[in-house]
Amino acid sequence: MTVGLRTFWFVLHVRLRTAVRGGDEPDDQQPLDGYYRVFGVTAHSQHQAAKLVTSVVEDGEIDWIKSESSEVDPETLDADVIARAGDWMAEGIWYASGRALYSDQDTA
Repeated sequence: MTVGLRTFWFVLHVRLRTAVRGGDEPDDQQPLDGYYRVFGVTAHSQHQAAKLVTSVVEDGEIDWIKSESSEVDPETLDADVIARAGDWMAEGIWYASGRALYSDQDTA
């Protein structure tokens, strides 16, 4: 790893700009208001890593109060994450999960 680079783990809470419809059944199409998504990032600082993940979120606004981030040793992550991870020795995003969508109706 390049000197000065650190690895970070972000769990982002994103509020969609426009709710989308979704559900398991056609007649159960509730509005989906946001999602959670996980990123692994290598950067010189946590602030720089946050800028990198912010640049890939284009469909909503990150709620930083409900989001989490921490420094992480990628080798301690679950095997399935490591299997899908890119090169964490290089600067940039090396892991991105899918979106876990939610409805505000589920949290009421």
